[in-house]
Amino acid sequence: MTNINKQTENVVSESDNLSEIIRILSKEVKQEEDNLYRVLLCGLSAFTAEPLHMRIFAPTSEGKTYLLEKVSNVFPLENILKLASASPTSFKYDNGKVMIEEEKEVFVPLDSKLKLFEEKLEKELKEETEKESKEEKTENATDKQKDKDRKQKIDVERKRLEREAVNLINLKNKWLIFLDDQNTALWDFFKPILSQDTKLIRHNTTNKQSGSNRLQKTIFKGKPSISYASAKDEAKTDITNEIDSRFQTISLRSNPQKYKESNELVTYQYGLPGQLYEELVVSKEEIEYAKSLVSSVIQSLKRYRKIDGPVFNPFLDEIHKQFPNNSGYRSRQLKRLLKTSNLFTLCNAINRPKWELKGTKYVVTDLSDVQHAVRLIIENTGIPSHKIQAYNEVIKPSILKHGKEMSVEGQNLVVQTVAQILEQYQEHRERTYSRQQLLETYLIPLVENGFLERTKDPTNKTRDIFWIPERYQQVDATTESTLIDTKTLDESCVRSCLEKYIIRRYEKEEYQFYNTNDEIISVEELCKQVTRIDIALVKNSFKN
Repeated sequence: MTNINKQTENVVSESDNLSEIIRILSKEVKQEEDNLYRVLLCGLSAFTAEPLHMRIFAPTSEGKTYLLEKVSNVFPLENILKLASASPTSFKYDNGKVMIEEEKEVFVPLDSKLKLFEEKLEKELKEETEKESKEEKTENATDKQKDKDRKQKIDVERKRLEREAVNLINLKNKWLIFLDDQNTALWDFFKPILSQDTKLIRHNTTNKQSGSNRLQKTIFKGKPSISYASAKDEAKTDITNEIDSRFQTISLRSNPQKYKESNELVTYQYGLPGQLYEELVVSKEEIEYAKSLVSSVIQSLKRYRKIDGPVFNPFLDEIHKQFPNNSGYRSRQLKRLLKTSNLFTLCNAINRPKWELKGTKYVVTDLSDVQHAVRLIIENTGIPSHKIQAYNEVIKPSILKHGKEMSVEGQNLVVQTVAQILEQYQEHRERTYSRQQLLETYLIPLVENGFLERTKDPTNKTRDIFWIPERYQQVDATTESTLIDTKTLDESCVRSCLEKYIIRRYEKEEYQFYNTNDEIISVEELCKQVTRIDIALVKNSFKN
């Protein structure tokens, strides 16, 4: 373990420790780097004040449970609660401890409380016996009566304590993992916990015991992180989108290369001795190393949890400016994005600048943290995958390869008409479409979602022309889109934020900025540091 501890120190002090954990996990989870990050961060968020929640939605046998298992296996066992299924009642009884609330929000075990009472009675009895030992007795009937009285008092006290007792479920620093579909009653049960803004949630129910109703008091302490795997679309029961608003839904990749690599891994697992598997795939030492890295990150998160709002994000105004505001659920979505960015910042706190205000040091987010978060917190474009496939394989190549150059609104563009696109489409697809069908089925939805641009042909106003937006000319389109454009997050954006929230608000003597070596730096140096990107690190963090 000494060697592992040295490796951990080197990673924590020199590079992105999250990417090192992902590097090891990727050896057994193929083609899922982004989702590995999402699940890892979800688990780590349990050690923050604002945990994340995640649903992995994919058909059977796509590897949902496998992904959760591999990531959770590098976490400390005491912080993981893994269940195949549960009902609200079973969860309460299986995971609670019977406690007495001595003072507000101060709890002691019922057994400990009763033991103290017994010890008190024992001490009183002993003192009384010693006092009477000086007198000569012929019969010990008095001692028998005292013992009987003592047992009766203990029984009365036990019943009193049981009436006052609460079932305390401590969910602080817990990652709850459900490995299969759950009924909606369980999510209804968890809703208040997922949305809570208080440390404790009190939940009272009535149970029938010995023919009479008895109040059962349950108290939930702390906020857990929750992940679950599902092959079932809850849309029919989740009428108000409450699950979608509380859980980030991720889908697993499905492509021939992933299946090929996964099958190769299976052949190694079941066709080779363990020692050879370790040499070819991943060793036990590497897994232990990943565990030590996770433990180091957890300790860092716990330290910063003691600070109220430990992160300062100098890009916050520009993020707010760009973020969609067309619906109420956007607030939760924005919160999810910022929490993910904060997690990247805190997990790599040793490699981030600091801002000290009146003796308290806050970690400063850099551009890579926001870029990583934006990449992970995406949203579906709302356009079906088969239309994106047709766009990438037929429509875009048709325009770029066979279109003609034309000056449109002062720009030199490569364009095609509907008829020209249709000609190429018919060559590559078996299904026959009319121009109107191609327009309504593919071209208009692609325009509405920003994958195509459209205007009237300046040489013939009776027809439309289409071209490919610059952002998609070099990269393929996907069914997912980013929520903000990080290209606008530059030094001027940071400087403006620092002026607004720090420089104009506090006297110079009240605050300082520090680099990663804990040396005092200027505002200009801070702006440069947080907007400087290590390209190699970003590429290594997100391999496609």
